[in-house]
Amino acid sequence: MRGTEADLLVLDEPTANLDPEAEYKLFETIKKIRNGKTTVYISHRFNTVRAADKIMVMEKGGVVEFGSHEELMALKDGTYRRLYTLQAKGFQSDDTGRVSKDVEGLVVAVKEDTVKKIVAEGA
Repeated sequence: MRGTEADLLVLDEPTANLDPEAEYKLFETIKKIRNGKTTVYISHRFNTVRAADKIMVMEKGGVVEFGSHEELMALKDGTYRRLYTLQAKGFQSDDTGRVSKDVEGLVVAVKEDTVKKIVAEGA
């Protein structure tokens, strides 16, 4: 993140070892310095990707879903919805008062024009 001129910034699990306050500050900084430029976040943490313009869900090396958080949550049997719901349970108590386990799933947040370019180039 040293320069702000790059057209594309790719961040792989940028908040994996950050506390919630540091994570918030990091994303506020990224928003300011990126100023609308394409940023790709690779993350298993749904709070990280929820605010993305577009979210790409990958399974077994392929794209299985693509859309905004709202669009993906609307897919009744969707992978994103299932994983998001499971991960959210990690912050909720079950009937016994225990916190549910967290679940891993790969979610990549990207802008739609970037995905179209990747798909067109066969990457």
